[in-house]
Amino acid sequence: MEQTKTSNPKRKIILAIIAVFVVLAGIYIAVNLILPSSIKSSYQSKNCEQVISLDSLYTSIYPAFMIDQTTGGLTSECALYLLAVENEEKKAWKDAYNTYQVYTKNYPKGLFENEVQEHSAVVLTAWAKDQLAAGEYRDAITNINTVLQNFGTTEAVEDATALMSEIYTTWAKEKRASSDFAGAEETLKTFKAWAESVQDAEGAQSAQRELADTYLAWGLAFQGQKQFEEAREKLELAISTDPEPLAEAGPAVRAKAAQAALYTAWGDTLVEKKDFTGAIDRYQQAVSFSDEEVQPAAKNKVASAYLGWASSLSDSEDFLGALKKIEEAGKNATTDNGKASIETAKADTYSAFSKSSGAQARQAMKDAVKNVCDKKKKPDLPIFALDKEHILAALYGVEDKLPERVAAKTPAELHYVACVELTTETLQKTTFLWATFVREKYTWNVSLRPINTGQESTKKSIEGGEPPPLPQLTRSNFLDYLFGGTFYRSRGSNPDAVTLANWLVTVMK
Repeated sequence: MEQTKTSNPKRKIILAIIAVFVVLAGIYIAVNLILPSSIKSSYQSKNCEQVISLDSLYTSIYPAFMIDQTTGGLTSECALYLLAVENEEKKAWKDAYNTYQVYTKNYPKGLFENEVQEHSAVVLTAWAKDQLAAGEYRDAITNINTVLQNFGTTEAVEDATALMSEIYTTWAKEKRASSDFAGAEETLKTFKAWAESVQDAEGAQSAQRELADTYLAWGLAFQGQKQFEEAREKLELAISTDPEPLAEAGPAVRAKAAQAALYTAWGDTLVEKKDFTGAIDRYQQAVSFSDEEVQPAAKNKVASAYLGWASSLSDSEDFLGALKKIEEAGKNATTDNGKASIETAKADTYSAFSKSSGAQARQAMKDAVKNVCDKKKKPDLPIFALDKEHILAALYGVEDKLPERVAAKTPAELHYVACVELTTETLQKTTFLWATFVREKYTWNVSLRPINTGQESTKKSIEGGEPPPLPQLTRSNFLDYLFGGTFYRSRGSNPDAVTLANWLVTVMK
């Protein structure tokens, strides 16, 4: 009886242990069934953190032969996706993008296919922003093109498109600022072509506006280097390229304003080279490009060029040509100062003309003397009798010349004209058969006329010398006269120019 009581408690303990073991085994087996299901459920819920956690627990408590092999692929997919997201959060753009690409390659139809597409586009766009900030424009453009070409259905496309415009614009401006205008032009043309290819009308217009600004800056740079032909070409391109040519302060408006300055500077350079024809042409173009309020100053530039031309002609003693240019200058002078310059130039030219003894001055004196003696009128050119210290004269009507002491050599010295009328007096006349013999005496009837009035102030007759007697006919010479000629003249000497000069000295004042 006592032995039975003793064995029962031991049995109960053993049974309890067995029961616990059975329960634990059941739980172990049940968990092995539950965990894979939970992993798959978490995967379907896109809760990758939980997938990773459950998988870690699952693989740590069960041997490999008990592991559900279908969960391994889910866990790997989640791990790869979480690694990409982690890299993205760290702004490790290259690693993040490459990891997303690995995901797409390994899981082309994966659970996170759409998210990977969106995140790839976002990562590339963010990466391009950093590249833009670092001045890595080519790489930035490559990344944006990848977004547009490979991830065109994502929401990041709009941001990527806007960023592409910023990249091209910033790159072009940087080139323009460093005077790489050709590079900026190429970049902006590429930008415009790209914008048109993606139907980005705003981007295309922005590219064209920036291109116009580039041509303007290029033209101004050429102007500063005095490469005016090139500058003109670029300014015209700026005007024709601007998509909004009437926009206030736009490149077209600024280029038009710059054209006036360009042609003015161009004219200034040509004046320095004595190319007055070219300079006047450029100044006139500057007038056409000038606003109404600055046109008077621009026209004065034209007048100034004509005056410079006149001065050059005057220096070479082409005074008549100089006066014509001064007349043209007068047509363009619009300000009081400009008009005063015309009068000064005219006075200077007349003064130089009056002091000249060159070909034009001599011809002017000749014409003036003829006008005074023949028409009794003063000359039109106000260049005569300006030298008050040398009051001299010119002789008209005979071939003789006045002595140097009274002969004017310049218009300024020419105060008087001695107009001479030669008269011939026959003192004796005889005939022998058909031969006629005469004795003649010459007289100068001098009318002295001040050059600036043309009116007679005094007159004098100056007789020449007595002619020699007529030849005597003799037996020895009559045959010579008989068969020689029909007319024989015995002349007296011409009046003496020295005598005339002596008289002129007494009457010229």
